[in-house]
Amino acid sequence: MRIDTHVHVWTDALADPGRRIGAPAVARTDTLDRLRPFAAAAGVDGVVLVQTIGSELETEQLLGLAAIDPLVVGVVGWADLAAEDLPERLDRLLSCVGGGYLAGIRFMVPPIADDFADSPIARGMRAIADRDLALDLLLTPNRLPDAAAIVAAVPGLRFVIDHLAKPDIVGNDLGAVRAGLVELARHDAVAVKLSGLLTQIDPELQGVEDLRPYVDAALDLFGPQRIMLGSDWPLCEPVGGYQLAMSAMEGLAADWAARHKQPLAPDTAGKWYRLQAG
Repeated sequence: MRIDTHVHVWTDALADPGRRIGAPAVARTDTLDRLRPFAAAAGVDGVVLVQTIGSELETEQLLGLAAIDPLVVGVVGWADLAAEDLPERLDRLLSCVGGGYLAGIRFMVPPIADDFADSPIARGMRAIADRDLALDLLLTPNRLPDAAAIVAAVPGLRFVIDHLAKPDIVGNDLGAVRAGLVELARHDAVAVKLSGLLTQIDPELQGVEDLRPYVDAALDLFGPQRIMLGSDWPLCEPVGGYQLAMSAMEGLAADWAARHKQPLAPDTAGKWYRLQAG
């Protein structure tokens, strides 16, 4: 299957201003039905839905969509990792309608203290590992050392670096990004998601070719077995749309694979997220 590993869609949970900060990242019109023809045109067989806000209700609603729509093969949701009852919360999500599609939890990386391994958040991460779920890390390049500290402190958990850590491509921070990824790449339990990169360029001055050094760096460090691709729909729409978001990442990754005579692994997303067929 060709999997788009990063899609956001509207659920009613996003309409509650008490459960989010600012405007939601998606609109009421951003539904699976609107996405479906874009995915079909791009040859995508299945998508992974990713949380937009810090809300277990949203996660439940995304799982409900997965239960009824064959386009959805997994959900990366949200849970409060510091909650004392996190194990029970995770079990409730896993047992709700569509709970079998829960592939992982997403976490925004904060500054990490030296005693992180004994923190409530680290214990929460171990609860995620105990349930064979993955942990998506949402971060910017200055948080890459913190991400490395998390990975070292929680062995046995599979990690995914979202959006290649959202590099500042306009500011040409390739050196800093590469340096920050080196330590993470030493851990076999870390994969990288090539998604959301189009939103990091200045569309009036830059194009897909400006992404190539960043994609090459990810593949150089992590290899073709630990790379997955995502559109970051609908956030990709203002910067070229779904087709470009997928074809740009696929094309750049394929170019690297051809130059190095190393084919991309076809099932990284399935292995990391334990995906179900739709």
